[in-house]
Amino acid sequence: RRRPITGAAMAATAPPSNPAAAEQQHQSMRFQDLTIDDTLPLLERVLKYAQSEIALQRLVHVRQMADVLRGVPISQRMFTMERLSVLFPKLVDDPEILVRQGFVAQLVEIALVCLGINATDGAPAENAVEKTKGSGEIDNNNESVATSLRKYVLTVLVPYMGSMLSNPNLEVRRSASEAVTKLASELSANEVRQYLLDYPLALLSRSQTPVHNISSPKMSISNSSVEDMRAFGIVFLGELCQSLSGNHVREVIVPHLIRCKSDKSHKVR
Repeated sequence: RRRPITGAAMAATAPPSNPAAAEQQHQSMRFQDLTIDDTLPLLERVLKYAQSEIALQRLVHVRQMADVLRGVPISQRMFTMERLSVLFPKLVDDPEILVRQGFVAQLVEIALVCLGINATDGAPAENAVEKTKGSGEIDNNNESVATSLRKYVLTVLVPYMGSMLSNPNLEVRRSASEAVTKLASELSANEVRQYLLDYPLALLSRSQTPVHNISSPKMSISNSSVEDMRAFGIVFLGELCQSLSGNHVREVIVPHLIRCKSDKSHKVR
Protein backbone atom coordinates (compact mmCIF):
# COMPACT_ATOMS: atom_id res chain seq x y z
CA ARG A 1 0.00 0.00 0.00
CA ARG A 2 1.42 3.39 -1.01
CA ARG A 3 1.69 6.07 1.61
CA PRO A 4 0.79 9.71 0.79
CA ILE A 5 3.76 12.03 0.29
CA THR A 6 4.10 14.29 3.29
CA GLY A 7 5.01 17.95 3.17
CA ALA A 8 8.42 17.18 4.65
CA ALA A 9 9.12 14.60 1.96
CA MET A 10 8.06 17.02 -0.78
CA ALA A 11 10.36 19.67 0.66
CA ALA A 12 13.24 17.22 0.78
CA THR A 13 12.84 16.26 -2.89
CA ALA A 14 12.03 19.70 -4.27
CA PRO A 15 14.87 21.49 -6.12
CA PRO A 16 16.57 24.24 -4.09
CA SER A 17 15.40 27.76 -4.86
CA ASN A 18 18.96 29.09 -4.50
CA PRO A 19 20.86 28.65 -7.84
CA ALA A 20 24.15 27.98 -6.01
CA ALA A 21 22.49 25.30 -3.88
CA ALA A 22 20.89 23.81 -6.99
CA GLU A 23 24.28 23.58 -8.72
CA GLN A 24 25.81 22.00 -5.61
CA GLN A 25 23.02 19.40 -5.53
CA HIS A 26 23.52 18.71 -9.24
CA GLN A 27 27.27 18.21 -8.76
CA SER A 28 26.57 15.90 -5.82
CA MET A 29 24.19 13.78 -7.92
CA ARG A 30 26.77 13.54 -10.74
CA PHE A 31 29.43 12.47 -8.25
CA GLN A 32 27.13 9.76 -6.89
CA ASP A 33 26.50 8.53 -10.43
CA LEU A 34 30.24 8.13 -11.05
CA THR A 35 31.06 6.59 -7.69
CA ILE A 36 32.24 2.97 -7.78
CA ASP A 37 31.65 0.58 -4.91
CA ASP A 38 35.20 -0.71 -4.37
CA THR A 39 34.03 -3.03 -1.59
CA LEU A 40 32.51 -5.39 -4.17
CA PRO A 41 34.60 -8.32 -5.40
CA LEU A 42 35.94 -7.73 -8.92
CA LEU A 43 33.49 -10.13 -10.56
CA GLU A 44 30.47 -8.50 -8.90
CA ARG A 45 31.81 -5.04 -9.70
CA VAL A 46 32.23 -5.90 -13.37
CA LEU A 47 28.77 -7.48 -13.53
CA LYS A 48 27.23 -4.37 -12.01
CA TYR A 49 29.05 -1.53 -13.76
CA ALA A 50 29.48 -3.10 -17.20
CA GLN A 51 25.70 -2.64 -17.43
CA SER A 52 25.79 0.95 -16.19
CA GLU A 53 23.94 3.67 -18.07
CA ILE A 54 27.18 5.68 -17.93
CA ALA A 55 29.39 4.80 -20.90
CA LEU A 56 32.65 5.51 -19.04
CA GLN A 57 31.73 3.06 -16.28
CA ARG A 58 30.87 0.41 -18.87
CA LEU A 59 34.15 0.94 -20.71
CA VAL A 60 36.31 0.77 -17.58
CA HIS A 61 34.70 -2.42 -16.32
CA VAL A 62 34.44 -4.17 -19.67
CA ARG A 63 38.23 -3.84 -19.87
CA GLN A 64 38.51 -5.77 -16.59
CA MET A 65 36.65 -8.91 -17.68
CA ALA A 66 39.76 -10.92 -18.51
CA ASP A 67 41.30 -9.90 -15.18
CA VAL A 68 38.32 -11.47 -13.46
CA LEU A 69 39.06 -14.77 -15.16
CA ARG A 70 42.79 -14.57 -14.47
CA GLY A 71 42.03 -14.20 -10.77
CA VAL A 72 40.35 -17.58 -10.38
CA PRO A 73 41.83 -21.10 -10.57
CA ILE A 74 41.15 -23.16 -13.67
CA SER A 75 38.62 -25.29 -11.76
CA GLN A 76 36.39 -22.22 -11.28
CA ARG A 77 36.77 -20.63 -14.70
CA MET A 78 33.80 -22.33 -16.34
CA PHE A 79 31.50 -21.05 -13.59
CA THR A 80 33.04 -17.58 -13.83
CA MET A 81 32.61 -17.55 -17.62
CA GLU A 82 28.94 -18.41 -17.27
CA ARG A 83 28.54 -15.45 -14.91
CA LEU A 84 30.34 -13.07 -17.25
CA SER A 85 28.50 -14.28 -20.35
CA VAL A 86 25.26 -12.63 -19.23
CA LEU A 87 26.89 -9.32 -20.25
CA PHE A 88 27.73 -10.36 -23.80
CA PRO A 89 24.37 -9.90 -25.61
CA LYS A 90 24.19 -6.22 -24.59
CA LEU A 91 27.86 -5.41 -25.04
CA VAL A 92 28.01 -6.76 -28.58
CA ASP A 93 25.46 -4.08 -29.57
CA ASP A 94 26.55 -1.34 -27.16
CA PRO A 95 25.77 2.14 -28.55
CA GLU A 96 29.33 3.33 -27.80
CA ILE A 97 32.03 2.40 -30.33
CA LEU A 98 34.78 2.34 -27.69
CA VAL A 99 32.79 -0.06 -25.53
CA ARG A 100 32.28 -2.42 -28.48
CA GLN A 101 35.98 -2.23 -29.30
CA GLY A 102 36.89 -2.87 -25.68
CA PHE A 103 34.49 -5.80 -25.56
CA VAL A 104 35.89 -7.62 -28.59
CA ALA A 105 39.45 -6.99 -27.37
CA GLN A 106 38.50 -8.58 -24.05
CA LEU A 107 36.88 -11.56 -25.76
CA VAL A 108 40.21 -12.68 -27.21
CA GLU A 109 41.98 -12.08 -23.89
CA ILE A 110 39.32 -14.19 -22.16
CA ALA A 111 39.66 -16.87 -24.83
CA LEU A 112 43.42 -17.07 -24.34
CA VAL A 113 43.01 -17.36 -20.57
CA CYS A 114 40.51 -20.18 -21.15
CA LEU A 115 43.10 -21.91 -23.33
CA GLY A 116 45.71 -21.56 -20.62
CA ILE A 117 47.69 -18.84 -22.41
CA ASN A 118 48.85 -15.67 -20.69
CA ALA A 119 47.12 -13.13 -22.93
CA THR A 120 49.60 -10.38 -22.07
CA ASP A 121 52.72 -11.83 -23.62
CA GLY A 122 51.70 -15.19 -25.05
CA ALA A 123 53.57 -17.17 -22.38
CA PRO A 124 51.91 -20.01 -20.49
CA ALA A 125 49.88 -18.77 -17.56
CA GLU A 126 51.13 -18.89 -13.98
CA ASN A 127 51.55 -22.35 -12.45
CA ALA A 128 51.59 -23.95 -15.90
CA VAL A 129 52.70 -27.56 -15.84
CA GLU A 130 52.59 -28.38 -19.53
CA LYS A 131 53.74 -26.08 -22.34
CA THR A 132 51.70 -27.10 -25.33
CA LYS A 133 49.97 -24.87 -27.83
CA GLY A 134 46.78 -23.49 -26.34
CA SER A 135 46.93 -25.65 -23.21
CA GLY A 136 49.52 -24.12 -20.90
CA GLU A 137 47.70 -24.92 -17.66
CA ILE A 138 46.41 -28.36 -18.45
CA ASP A 139 47.26 -31.12 -15.99
CA ASN A 140 45.64 -34.48 -15.41
CA ASN A 141 43.24 -33.21 -12.74
CA ASN A 142 41.99 -30.26 -14.81
CA GLU A 143 41.95 -31.89 -18.25
CA SER A 144 38.16 -32.18 -18.39
CA VAL A 145 37.75 -28.55 -17.30
CA ALA A 146 40.27 -27.44 -19.92
CA THR A 147 38.37 -29.39 -22.58
CA SER A 148 35.11 -27.67 -21.57
CA LEU A 149 36.81 -24.27 -21.65
CA ARG A 150 38.21 -24.91 -25.12
CA LYS A 151 34.77 -25.93 -26.36
CA TYR A 152 33.35 -22.76 -24.79
CA VAL A 153 35.91 -20.65 -26.64
CA LEU A 154 35.07 -22.23 -29.99
CA THR A 155 31.29 -22.39 -29.66
CA VAL A 156 30.47 -19.27 -27.63
CA LEU A 157 33.31 -16.72 -27.68
CA VAL A 158 34.23 -17.17 -31.35
CA PRO A 159 30.67 -16.48 -32.58
CA TYR A 160 30.59 -13.22 -30.62
CA MET A 161 33.93 -12.17 -32.10
CA GLY A 162 32.79 -13.27 -35.54
CA SER A 163 29.53 -11.36 -35.33
CA MET A 164 31.48 -8.14 -34.75
CA LEU A 165 33.36 -8.62 -38.02
CA SER A 166 30.23 -7.30 -39.70
CA ASN A 167 29.78 -4.36 -37.33
CA PRO A 168 28.78 -1.14 -39.13
CA ASN A 169 31.80 0.66 -37.68
CA LEU A 170 35.13 0.04 -39.44
CA GLU A 171 37.21 0.43 -36.27
CA VAL A 172 35.12 -2.19 -34.49
CA ARG A 173 35.53 -4.52 -37.48
CA ARG A 174 39.29 -4.02 -37.39
CA SER A 175 39.40 -4.74 -33.66
CA ALA A 176 37.38 -7.89 -34.29
CA SER A 177 39.69 -9.07 -37.07
CA GLU A 178 42.74 -8.48 -34.86
CA ALA A 179 41.07 -10.46 -32.08
CA VAL A 180 40.15 -13.39 -34.32
CA THR A 181 43.59 -13.44 -35.96
CA LYS A 182 45.26 -13.43 -32.55
CA LEU A 183 43.11 -16.32 -31.41
CA ALA A 184 43.72 -18.22 -34.65
CA SER A 185 47.44 -18.29 -33.93
CA GLU A 186 46.69 -20.39 -30.82
CA LEU A 187 44.34 -22.86 -32.52
CA SER A 188 45.05 -25.82 -34.75
CA ALA A 189 44.68 -25.41 -38.52
CA ASN A 190 41.63 -27.69 -38.43
CA GLU A 191 39.99 -25.56 -35.72
CA VAL A 192 40.66 -22.41 -37.71
CA ARG A 193 39.09 -23.96 -40.78
CA GLN A 194 36.08 -25.31 -38.90
CA TYR A 195 35.29 -22.39 -36.60
CA LEU A 196 36.83 -19.23 -38.08
CA LEU A 197 37.07 -19.51 -41.84
CA ASP A 198 33.33 -19.21 -42.45
CA TYR A 199 33.38 -15.57 -41.32
CA PRO A 200 35.54 -14.00 -44.05
CA LEU A 201 33.93 -16.31 -46.61
CA ALA A 202 30.50 -15.10 -45.51
CA LEU A 203 31.66 -11.50 -45.91
CA LEU A 204 32.91 -12.25 -49.42
CA SER A 205 29.67 -13.93 -50.44
CA ARG A 206 27.50 -11.19 -48.88
CA SER A 207 25.80 -13.76 -46.70
CA GLN A 208 22.51 -12.64 -45.18
CA THR A 209 21.93 -15.92 -43.36
CA PRO A 210 23.49 -17.63 -40.35
CA VAL A 211 26.88 -19.18 -41.08
CA HIS A 212 26.97 -23.00 -41.04
CA ASN A 213 28.54 -24.74 -38.04
CA ILE A 214 28.48 -21.52 -36.02
CA SER A 215 26.05 -20.93 -33.20
CA SER A 216 24.19 -17.76 -32.22
CA PRO A 217 24.58 -14.76 -32.40
CA LYS A 218 23.74 -14.68 -36.11
CA MET A 219 26.03 -12.85 -38.48
CA SER A 220 24.33 -10.21 -40.61
CA ILE A 221 25.67 -7.75 -43.13
CA SER A 222 24.17 -4.37 -43.95
CA ASN A 223 23.16 -3.96 -47.59
CA SER A 224 24.38 -0.37 -47.55
CA SER A 225 27.96 -1.40 -46.90
CA VAL A 226 28.24 -4.72 -48.72
CA GLU A 227 31.12 -3.53 -50.90
CA ASP A 228 33.15 -2.37 -47.90
CA MET A 229 32.36 -5.61 -46.06
CA ARG A 230 33.55 -7.73 -48.97
CA ALA A 231 36.76 -5.75 -49.31
CA PHE A 232 37.31 -6.11 -45.57
CA GLY A 233 36.65 -9.85 -45.87
CA ILE A 234 39.43 -10.22 -48.46
CA VAL A 235 41.99 -8.58 -46.17
CA PHE A 236 40.85 -10.66 -43.21
CA LEU A 237 40.99 -13.84 -45.28
CA GLY A 238 44.65 -13.14 -46.02
CA GLU A 239 45.38 -12.65 -42.32
CA LEU A 240 43.82 -16.01 -41.44
CA CYS A 241 45.97 -17.79 -44.04
CA GLN A 242 48.89 -17.61 -41.62
CA SER A 243 47.06 -20.05 -39.32
CA LEU A 244 45.98 -22.51 -42.03
CA SER A 245 47.87 -25.39 -43.58
CA GLY A 246 49.15 -25.15 -47.15
CA ASN A 247 46.50 -27.62 -48.28
CA HIS A 248 43.72 -25.55 -46.73
CA VAL A 249 45.01 -22.43 -48.45
CA ARG A 250 45.18 -24.15 -51.83
CA GLU A 251 41.81 -25.88 -51.50
CA VAL A 252 39.76 -23.06 -49.95
CA ILE A 253 41.47 -19.68 -50.09
CA VAL A 254 43.05 -19.58 -53.54
CA PRO A 255 39.80 -20.33 -55.46
CA HIS A 256 38.11 -17.39 -53.70
CA LEU A 257 41.00 -15.09 -54.48
CA ILE A 258 40.90 -16.08 -58.15
CA ARG A 259 37.20 -15.24 -58.32
CA CYS A 260 37.79 -11.89 -56.62
CA LYS A 261 40.37 -10.73 -59.17
CA SER A 262 37.55 -10.13 -61.69
CA ASP A 263 35.07 -8.72 -59.19
CA LYS A 264 32.98 -5.75 -60.33
CA SER A 265 34.01 -3.76 -57.27
CA HIS A 266 37.38 -2.02 -57.51
CA LYS A 267 37.60 -2.17 -53.72
CA VAL A 268 37.38 -5.94 -53.75
CA ARG A 269 39.87 -6.25 -56.62
